[in-house]
Amino acid sequence: MIFPLGTALVGVLFCLACTAPSSTPVSDTAREPVSAERLREEGWRVAAGDEGNYTLAWRCANGEIPRNRDFEMELLVFSGGEPLCGAQVRVRGWMPDHGHGLVRRPNVSEVGQGRYRVEGMLLHMRGLWRIYFDVVHEGSVDIVGFEQRI
Repeated sequence: MIFPLGTALVGVLFCLACTAPSSTPVSDTAREPVSAERLREEGWRVAAGDEGNYTLAWRCANGEIPRNRDFEMELLVFSGGEPLCGAQVRVRGWMPDHGHGLVRRPNVSEVGQGRYRVEGMLLHMRGLWRIYFDVVHEGSVDIVGFEQRI
């Protein structure tokens, strides 16, 4: 099931302990609680997982998502409003109008303090993409979905 942005957990406070040296801070004061609404204002897409276990925020690391070119994504993963460390995150993509997915699997690595980086993401065609993030942590699994038009 895809959760549109409007059904994301608005009002849930996220505590961001610190930022990775190579990434842009989420806010000017990274230690202050940040709401989903504020994350959206800063360019993040935010949604809760199908099971409600995790909330994930993502954005393209270099601004706009290119078509048919590799790009990187920044991810923030939360559990109960706290940054989730040590999760396994997998990214999948699907084009419902064309009946196919990604042509290759992107690599997800943990940066620290609930931050993850996706490298090698490629949306090779124009149209509607459904992007799914499978989040696994200590036996708990959740799928966070987004729709993205290219």
